[in-house]
Amino acid sequence: MIYETSTGSKAGDYYLRLTGYTSDGNGGEREAGYVDFKLTLLDPCSVPTIKTVSIPDKTYTISGASQTFSFSSWSISPSTCGFSYSFTYTATLSSSAALPSQLITFSSSSRTFTVYSTNSSLANEYEIKVKGTFGLKSETVSFKLIVLAGDMSINALPQFTKTLTDVQMQAGGKYVY
Repeated sequence: MIYETSTGSKAGDYYLRLTGYTSDGNGGEREAGYVDFKLTLLDPCSVPTIKTVSIPDKTYTISGASQTFSFSSWSISPSTCGFSYSFTYTATLSSSAALPSQLITFSSSSRTFTVYSTNSSLANEYEIKVKGTFGLKSETVSFKLIVLAGDMSINALPQFTKTLTDVQMQAGGKYVY
């Protein structure tokens, strides 16, 4: 017995009876017995697998130029199911708290983050969780946003504005420059 279908629209339970016959040797046959059973046909498209896209960690410096980045759309597997699908994306901190709006915004429709702030008190390391939902199924990916306070480049090392001079003083004394 072979049962084959190319579409999930036939998914469901089927109650079947398999009947066996014997030959009497003269071209006739008679029923020898039967067995009833249930065939459950599963639709692989009813519970698709979400294929996520990783988001690399990002670094932003407070008061730097606005930084914008996006990620590719996620997909469904098996792709042969013919879904006309779209995901709903949300972004939160890993604790599920809202993103700090004075620092980062997220557009679900374009899958785009924008980072900008002049508030140095927001310097921190943030773990951001992106959740993609398709129907009743969802997956998450996380990435880190490292926010530095001010210009942390090599050009921002301290620069002395006064020339230091040699100083002589008595032991136990105090010198203020």
